[in-house]
Amino acid sequence: MCGIVGIYNLVNKAVNPGEIKLMTDMIGHRGPDGEGCWIDDSIGLGHRRLAIIDVSAAGNQPMVTLDSRYVIVFNGEIYNYKELKEQLESKGCIFYTKSDTEVVLQLFIHYGLKSVDLLRGMFAFAIWDNKLKSLSLVRDRLGIKPLYLFWNQSCCVFASEIKAIVAVKPNLTINLNSFGRYLRTSTMTNNETVFKEISRLEPGTIAQINHEGLKIHHYYTLQNTFSNNTESYKELSAEKDVLYQNLKEAVQYHLVSDVKVGCFLSGGLDSSTLIALTRELTGDAELFTSSVVFDKGLNKYNEEYFSDLVSRIFSTSHLKCSLDESIISELNEIVWHCDEPFGIAASFALYILSRETAKNVKVVLSGDGADEILGGYQGFFNPIKNDSIWRSLLQKSANLLRLSAKFGHTRNNFLNTAYLKMARKGGSAGLQFAEQIANSSALNFRFFNDELLYNAWSDWTQCELATAYDSLTGNSDLRKKLFASQKSRLVDEMLTKVDRMTMAHGLEARVPFLDHLFVEYSNSLPDNYKINYTAGNILQGKFILRKAMEQKLPDNIIYREKHGFDIPIPNYFSKISTNHIRDVIFNGFLIKNAIINKNKIEELFSIEKAINENYQFVLNLYMFELWFNVYTAKIPDFVLSIGK
Repeated sequence: MCGIVGIYNLVNKAVNPGEIKLMTDMIGHRGPDGEGCWIDDSIGLGHRRLAIIDVSAAGNQPMVTLDSRYVIVFNGEIYNYKELKEQLESKGCIFYTKSDTEVVLQLFIHYGLKSVDLLRGMFAFAIWDNKLKSLSLVRDRLGIKPLYLFWNQSCCVFASEIKAIVAVKPNLTINLNSFGRYLRTSTMTNNETVFKEISRLEPGTIAQINHEGLKIHHYYTLQNTFSNNTESYKELSAEKDVLYQNLKEAVQYHLVSDVKVGCFLSGGLDSSTLIALTRELTGDAELFTSSVVFDKGLNKYNEEYFSDLVSRIFSTSHLKCSLDESIISELNEIVWHCDEPFGIAASFALYILSRETAKNVKVVLSGDGADEILGGYQGFFNPIKNDSIWRSLLQKSANLLRLSAKFGHTRNNFLNTAYLKMARKGGSAGLQFAEQIANSSALNFRFFNDELLYNAWSDWTQCELATAYDSLTGNSDLRKKLFASQKSRLVDEMLTKVDRMTMAHGLEARVPFLDHLFVEYSNSLPDNYKINYTAGNILQGKFILRKAMEQKLPDNIIYREKHGFDIPIPNYFSKISTNHIRDVIFNGFLIKNAIINKNKIEELFSIEKAINENYQFVLNLYMFELWFNVYTAKIPDFVLSIGK
């Protein structure tokens, strides 16, 4: 696991070594074990290393072939690299390291970009072909590892984190479309970033850059993993054993490492399953686990009893990381490592957990992804009603209200609120699903200045979650929800949170539930194997996983209700004065640049109840302003404009 950066000048201009150094310094936390730089006139590549496989100097990067034609910088892990290496050796290929990076490079030399199909793992890498003067950027199938891209006609700049790009391209423009979606989801979406000029390379894609321009194509399409053909599946009593073996194989691959591997342990079904499988695969070897615990009185959030129980059952060396209101003092560092405005409070807890865990191991397994592939969220249980005619009428009525407000010069009154109330119940079935799981109400768009309000809503209707749901035609409501969640929320929220908070401390997190072969298997399972009635006639998700683990875990782990990894934000934020939060927002970028309306926000802060009931929206605004302040303080010459 590492951090990668690069600059490719498409005009006759040499890369400045100081810029590559500046970029790698920005992401030094991702690779505390070493750094490297390779420059050849108009192309420069940089690397920060976290040594996991082949920890010797031979595995250092950038890695260059003997003939100097190809150069690679690689971030991630290839779990089947030993098998692939044997295949290449049988063809006469000679290796000079024991690293998976060299395997990726040699595969590219032998098979070109089709070699990506052979990789089992998480990855983002860049390969330079010095003969063709071509740069290839590749991101893994599910989007586990990040890769960001700045592109114009004169240059391409890429990096594992946005801050490394901003370090050399500090004059940027806010993306108001992505900001509008951020207010709803607390994350950036649609493979966009907070900056207009910087995008996120989409999962399962390859970007090729040369003097003819930029071309992006998909090598993996998640949509193709969903199928209504379930004839090949066995009865549940047999199929649960198939799932168990497939997941066990995925875990076995994810344990490949030259350093010790531990596990995050929440005490929930997903992390407990991974620990049970890890113990089965590793025998009596020491197994390190870690979890977050809260103060007494916060039983709604505390899972200490269950994590202790699992630790005792599987004899793990267990670390408890205490979390309290002092986390607020860490916010500036957390925001810096979030890399963008990020209002997901669970990231605060994961930041502390990762910091303490990294003192003991360099690699952990995490249960992220199980809910998105096996139907674990409550929102998956109730189907979207097929009332497209009614929603279409609401949408048209909302548009009439919008026109009345706009041309009747009656904005800033009840018509805007009425418009938003009506619009959020209209639109497609996919948009209805997006509305159900949004973190913040659509009514918060009323805090935009008038000229931005309607654009914000219009852009929200094009959010990737809604688009993905609607695109999976001929499938059940559950399959559409799973596909939409895997395409958007999983990448935008879950995987972003895990990557940034773990790598902030040089800790590699692996997600076995998102092994692409296990995802493909899970996505093709019948709906009733995912959501069904369990003991006590309770409707629960991940049904087949629960059945598969009945002989491995106690019932109070298997059949307890879903408990999200969350923290008591209202409790902790009560330790910050309302006046402080208000001052940060009122003196911030958004109000100074008239993006949000000062008078309307003043009304919100004048009623304490309004803040308490709308704390996620307030948190989103607060985190944006903290992010802007931290970027301004840490990145020289950083300038953010609002554009035209």
